[in-house]
Amino acid sequence: MAIYHLRFGLVQRSKGQSVVAVAADRARVRLHDRRLDRIQAPLPAKRGSMPILSKVLLPDGAPDRWHNREVLWNEVEACGRRRDACLAREVEFALPAELLPYQAAALARGYVSVAFVAEGMAADLNVHWALRPDGEPKPMPRSCSRCAASAPRASGSRSGPGTIAPPPCDGGNCGR
Repeated sequence: MAIYHLRFGLVQRSKGQSVVAVAADRARVRLHDRRLDRIQAPLPAKRGSMPILSKVLLPDGAPDRWHNREVLWNEVEACGRRRDACLAREVEFALPAELLPYQAAALARGYVSVAFVAEGMAADLNVHWALRPDGEPKPMPRSCSRCAASAPRASGSRSGPGTIAPPPCDGGNCGR
Protein backbone atom coordinates (compact mmCIF):
# COMPACT_ATOMS: atom_id res chain seq x y z
CA MET A 1 0.00 0.00 0.00
CA ALA A 2 1.35 3.42 -0.97
CA ILE A 3 2.08 5.92 1.76
CA TYR A 4 2.28 9.60 0.92
CA HIS A 5 5.57 11.30 1.72
CA LEU A 6 6.83 14.59 0.30
CA ARG A 7 9.48 16.82 1.81
CA PHE A 8 10.91 20.05 0.45
CA GLY A 9 14.04 21.56 1.90
CA LEU A 10 16.68 24.18 1.22
CA VAL A 11 20.44 23.80 1.20
CA GLN A 12 21.62 26.92 3.01
CA ARG A 13 25.03 28.17 4.04
CA SER A 14 23.54 29.78 7.15
CA LYS A 15 22.93 26.22 8.40
CA GLY A 16 26.53 25.23 7.64
CA GLN A 17 25.50 23.22 4.59
CA SER A 18 27.45 22.71 1.38
CA VAL A 19 25.55 21.81 -1.78
CA VAL A 20 28.56 19.75 -2.92
CA ALA A 21 28.39 17.73 0.31
CA VAL A 22 24.64 17.19 -0.12
CA ALA A 23 25.14 16.06 -3.74
CA ALA A 24 27.95 13.69 -2.69
CA ASP A 25 25.77 12.14 0.00
CA ARG A 26 22.68 11.70 -2.19
CA ALA A 27 24.64 10.18 -5.09
CA ARG A 28 26.87 8.12 -2.72
CA VAL A 29 30.05 9.43 -4.43
CA ARG A 30 33.08 11.47 -3.42
CA LEU A 31 33.19 15.04 -4.82
CA HIS A 32 35.84 17.74 -4.50
CA ASP A 33 34.43 20.95 -2.95
CA ARG A 34 36.51 23.78 -4.45
CA ARG A 35 35.18 26.41 -2.03
CA LEU A 36 36.29 24.44 1.02
CA ASP A 37 39.17 22.71 -0.84
CA ARG A 38 38.33 19.26 0.47
CA ILE A 39 36.79 15.99 -0.64
CA GLN A 40 33.15 15.60 0.38
CA ALA A 41 32.36 11.95 1.07
CA PRO A 42 28.89 10.44 1.56
CA LEU A 43 27.63 9.70 5.05
CA PRO A 44 27.39 5.99 5.96
CA ALA A 45 24.51 4.34 4.07
CA LYS A 46 21.42 3.34 6.01
CA ARG A 47 20.20 -0.21 5.37
CA GLY A 48 22.19 -0.48 2.12
CA SER A 49 20.49 2.46 0.44
CA MET A 50 22.42 2.78 -2.81
CA PRO A 51 20.93 4.69 -5.73
CA ILE A 52 19.49 2.62 -8.57
CA LEU A 53 19.45 5.79 -10.68
CA SER A 54 21.83 8.72 -10.28
CA LYS A 55 21.64 11.31 -13.04
CA VAL A 56 21.95 15.05 -13.62
CA LEU A 57 19.03 16.22 -15.77
CA LEU A 58 19.45 19.51 -17.64
CA PRO A 59 17.09 21.84 -19.50
CA ASP A 60 17.58 22.38 -23.22
CA GLY A 61 20.53 24.63 -23.96
CA ALA A 62 22.27 24.15 -20.61
CA PRO A 63 26.06 23.77 -20.80
CA ASP A 64 27.19 20.17 -21.32
CA ARG A 65 29.75 20.54 -18.53
CA TRP A 66 26.85 20.56 -16.05
CA HIS A 67 26.31 16.84 -16.71
CA ASN A 68 29.31 16.42 -14.41
CA ARG A 69 27.84 16.60 -10.90
CA GLU A 70 31.06 18.01 -9.39
CA VAL A 71 31.24 20.85 -11.94
CA LEU A 72 27.54 21.73 -11.59
CA TRP A 73 27.48 21.97 -7.80
CA ASN A 74 30.85 23.73 -7.54
CA GLU A 75 29.56 26.39 -9.96
CA VAL A 76 26.43 26.76 -7.82
CA GLU A 77 28.62 27.11 -4.70
CA ALA A 78 30.70 29.79 -6.44
CA CYS A 79 27.57 31.65 -7.45
CA GLY A 80 26.20 32.00 -3.91
CA ARG A 81 28.47 34.67 -2.48
CA ARG A 82 26.68 35.49 0.74
CA ARG A 83 27.28 33.54 3.93
CA ASP A 84 23.49 33.07 4.24
CA ALA A 85 23.12 31.98 0.58
CA CYS A 86 20.35 29.59 -0.39
CA LEU A 87 22.15 27.28 -2.78
CA ALA A 88 19.63 24.62 -3.78
CA ARG A 89 16.17 23.22 -3.22
CA GLU A 90 15.76 19.57 -2.39
CA VAL A 91 12.65 17.46 -2.82
CA GLU A 92 12.22 13.96 -1.42
CA PHE A 93 9.16 11.86 -2.20
CA ALA A 94 8.00 8.30 -1.74
CA LEU A 95 6.91 5.93 -4.46
CA PRO A 96 4.73 2.83 -4.08
CA ALA A 97 6.69 -0.21 -2.87
CA GLU A 98 4.82 -2.33 -5.43
CA LEU A 99 6.83 -0.79 -8.27
CA LEU A 100 9.80 -2.62 -9.72
CA PRO A 101 13.11 -0.73 -9.52
CA TYR A 102 13.08 0.25 -13.21
CA GLN A 103 9.47 1.49 -12.90
CA ALA A 104 10.32 3.59 -9.85
CA ALA A 105 13.32 5.09 -11.64
CA ALA A 106 11.25 5.92 -14.74
CA LEU A 107 8.43 7.44 -12.71
CA ALA A 108 10.82 9.61 -10.66
CA ARG A 109 12.69 10.74 -13.76
CA GLY A 110 9.44 11.66 -15.48
CA TYR A 111 8.22 13.67 -12.50
CA VAL A 112 11.50 15.57 -12.08
CA SER A 113 11.70 16.22 -15.83
CA VAL A 114 8.22 17.77 -15.88
CA ALA A 115 8.29 19.57 -12.53
CA PHE A 116 11.82 20.99 -12.60
CA VAL A 117 13.77 20.47 -15.82
CA ALA A 118 10.91 21.66 -18.05
CA GLU A 119 10.80 24.82 -15.90
CA GLY A 120 14.47 25.48 -16.69
CA MET A 121 16.18 24.03 -13.61
CA ALA A 122 19.09 21.64 -13.56
CA ALA A 123 18.18 18.68 -11.36
CA ASP A 124 20.36 16.05 -9.71
CA LEU A 125 18.12 12.98 -9.36
CA ASN A 126 19.01 10.02 -7.18
CA VAL A 127 16.54 7.17 -6.70
CA HIS A 128 17.46 5.06 -3.67
CA TRP A 129 16.10 1.53 -3.28
CA ALA A 130 16.31 0.82 0.43
CA LEU A 131 14.70 -1.92 2.46
CA ARG A 132 12.42 -1.18 5.39
CA PRO A 133 13.02 -3.04 8.67
CA ASP A 134 10.32 -5.55 7.67
CA GLY A 135 12.22 -6.34 4.44
CA GLU A 136 9.81 -4.56 2.10
CA PRO A 137 11.31 -2.26 -0.57
CA LYS A 138 11.27 1.47 0.05
CA PRO A 139 11.90 3.45 -3.16
CA MET A 140 12.93 6.99 -2.19
CA PRO A 141 13.71 9.48 -4.96
CA ARG A 142 15.57 12.66 -4.03
CA SER A 143 16.13 15.55 -6.37
CA CYS A 144 18.25 18.61 -5.75
CA SER A 145 17.80 21.68 -7.98
CA ARG A 146 19.54 25.03 -7.90
CA CYS A 147 17.55 27.84 -6.31
CA ALA A 148 17.59 30.02 -9.43
CA ALA A 149 16.41 28.65 -12.75
CA SER A 150 18.90 28.18 -15.57
CA ALA A 151 16.30 28.26 -18.33
CA PRO A 152 16.62 29.85 -21.73
CA ARG A 153 15.99 33.57 -21.52
CA ALA A 154 12.77 34.96 -22.97
CA SER A 155 12.85 37.17 -26.06
CA GLY A 156 14.05 40.67 -25.37
CA SER A 157 16.25 39.72 -22.42
CA ARG A 158 19.82 40.98 -22.10
CA SER A 159 21.32 37.69 -23.21
CA GLY A 160 19.16 37.48 -26.32
CA PRO A 161 16.32 35.17 -27.30
CA GLY A 162 16.61 31.46 -26.68
CA THR A 163 20.03 31.56 -25.02
CA ILE A 164 21.07 30.02 -21.75
CA ALA A 165 22.29 32.55 -19.28
CA PRO A 166 25.19 31.78 -17.01
CA PRO A 167 24.11 30.58 -13.57
CA PRO A 168 22.11 33.49 -12.14
CA CYS A 169 24.07 34.92 -9.24
CA ASP A 170 21.41 36.59 -7.16
CA GLY A 171 23.59 36.57 -4.06
CA GLY A 172 21.81 33.44 -2.92
CA ASN A 173 18.55 35.10 -1.93
CA CYS A 174 16.26 32.35 -3.24
CA GLY A 175 13.49 34.87 -3.65
CA ARG A 176 13.40 35.83 0.02
